[in-house]
Amino acid sequence: MRKMLPVALAATLMLQGCAAGVIAVGAGVATDSAMDNRTVGTQIDDRTLSLRVTHELGTHKELWEDSNLTPVVLDGQVLMIGQTPTPQMRDQVTEIVKNVDGVRKVLNEVRLGQPVSVSTKARDTWITTKVKTQLYSNKIPPGRIKVITENSEVFLVGVVTEKQASEAVEAARYVDGVSRVIKFFKIIPPSE
Repeated sequence: MRKMLPVALAATLMLQGCAAGVIAVGAGVATDSAMDNRTVGTQIDDRTLSLRVTHELGTHKELWEDSNLTPVVLDGQVLMIGQTPTPQMRDQVTEIVKNVDGVRKVLNEVRLGQPVSVSTKARDTWITTKVKTQLYSNKIPPGRIKVITENSEVFLVGVVTEKQASEAVEAARYVDGVSRVIKFFKIIPPSE
């Protein structure tokens, strides 16, 4: 019985940590949703569509295993990023994605080449952090623009005003390590 006490105590402490983690993640999602200019319904539709696109790509075993593919969905439009080894596979990505129910448009920004290394992914994470910091410094509200870095290319995604779009591109362009900035915005009129 005495041996069970430390195990029970450890399990209780871990569960408390998990609950705090779930609350923190939930709060982060709620904050991102609140700052996003899309309706909650549109955000849910876009997340669902992203899952459907990922699932459909995953059913093409050779393409999925030889490539690094990430769909980014904004109002039913799908931006595909990553790497694939052949032009035929790159074209296949477009064909697969455009036939997924709910996809309005496909923008294929998948690059030819092998999937990036772990060290490149780590560098991309650092670039993303620096770009987000720069956007925040330029008074662009967090959560309005999603920043994704793939092999030093920065993709800016969101529903923003023309002014916010211009400021975001300018801010990202001069961050150390950024090779290119690609914008994927839905432009809205400024609020009164």
